[in-house]
Amino acid sequence: MKRRARLSLVVLVIALLLIFARGWFERGIQVIQRPLARAGTWIYKQPNLSEFEDRLVSLAIDKAKYEQLIKENQELKEALNYLKRSDLSSVMATIIARSNTTQTSTFSIDRGEKDGLKIGDPVIVKDGVLIGKVILVTQKSSTVRTLSDPAVATAVSLLNQSQTIGVAEGMAGNLLKLNFIPQETVIEIDNLVVTSGLEPRIPSGLLVGIINDVHPEPNAPFLEAVIEPLVDSRLHTSVQVLIQKEI
Repeated sequence: MKRRARLSLVVLVIALLLIFARGWFERGIQVIQRPLARAGTWIYKQPNLSEFEDRLVSLAIDKAKYEQLIKENQELKEALNYLKRSDLSSVMATIIARSNTTQTSTFSIDRGEKDGLKIGDPVIVKDGVLIGKVILVTQKSSTVRTLSDPAVATAVSLLNQSQTIGVAEGMAGNLLKLNFIPQETVIEIDNLVVTSGLEPRIPSGLLVGIINDVHPEPNAPFLEAVIEPLVDSRLHTSVQVLIQKEI
């Protein structure tokens, strides 16, 4: 009995020592943690670090603006090269808003009636690539409907053996379709499609797209071709509007 009592007493003493040791250990950790936490907070709040972050953000913004200017400058050069060769008059414009749904595809530009724009004027990018037409004009801005809008029809010509003439209509998925092509017409994939010049205010030879599919129209003696635009108008920020000089 005495031996068992002594053993119980030893176990109790060891347990009390462990409890007190744990408390001392936790208090020791807290003593170390407090100055480290205060030091981290102090470093974060220092003006130098805050200024560094501000400079980093400023540099990122400047870089984004610089890259945007390079892109716009390249687009302008490509359009001007075409205009010099074709002896056409144009107005440079910046896209300021877009509206793309399953039913419509339009964008707004920062040029309008005071700049000589009129309804029906063609809108191009790059080396004479037609992407849309002006449908609404105010004094200082205009609305452009892209060629892929279902409400747009464009007089075009295929650069095939017979120089097929037709009308390209917008369709869903940023594509156009060419309807009512006679069955005997020879059309090949990758045939180039350009404007025919048979449409008011739209000169001939503007690039529209390429043929990427041809199939017969159901129950009709015609072919239907799908046209893929050469460029995606959604990727451009500046455009050129071709205007007719007043006589």
